[in-house]
Amino acid sequence: MKNYSKGAYIVYGKAGVCCIDDVCEMKFGTEKNERMYYILRPLGSAASTLYVPVENETLTSRMREVMTKQQIDDLLGKVRDRVIKWESDKKKRAEEFKRILREKNQEELMMMVGCIYLRKQELLSNGKKLNFTDEGFLQEAEKYIHEEFAFALDIPACEVSAYIQDKIRS
Repeated sequence: MKNYSKGAYIVYGKAGVCCIDDVCEMKFGTEKNERMYYILRPLGSAASTLYVPVENETLTSRMREVMTKQQIDDLLGKVRDRVIKWESDKKKRAEEFKRILREKNQEELMMMVGCIYLRKQELLSNGKKLNFTDEGFLQEAEKYIHEEFAFALDIPACEVSAYIQDKIRS
């Protein structure tokens, strides 16, 4: 189990990039003893505070370090020509996309975005649109990718797509 320090930036579940404001002993509700907690402040929601018990492996397993620029560039090189095959069965496709979004594996998220994006382009060339559900999956995946990449690369989120496309084309 990885230990994180006060002031570190991590990615935590659906909260995205968070700053560890503190690591301290606290007692909540009916707890008999104080426990050590990571106190997280999500960057995307500065008014929110999350309390993660340090010894709770289930919750701390959802924490990971923010990727570095080199890790991002390596990932983009790795997924350059790889996408997930489009599943024509809506139910199976939704289950797979939900799993990827739940696990937040950046490589799978990138391949999922590539898959949906290619499908979207194909549909647009035929005068059709991507369905609402798949568009939602695309937006959610892009949100996770853009937030972390923008933070790690120290660029505005609106520039992440251009950065990704530039790296994938080179």
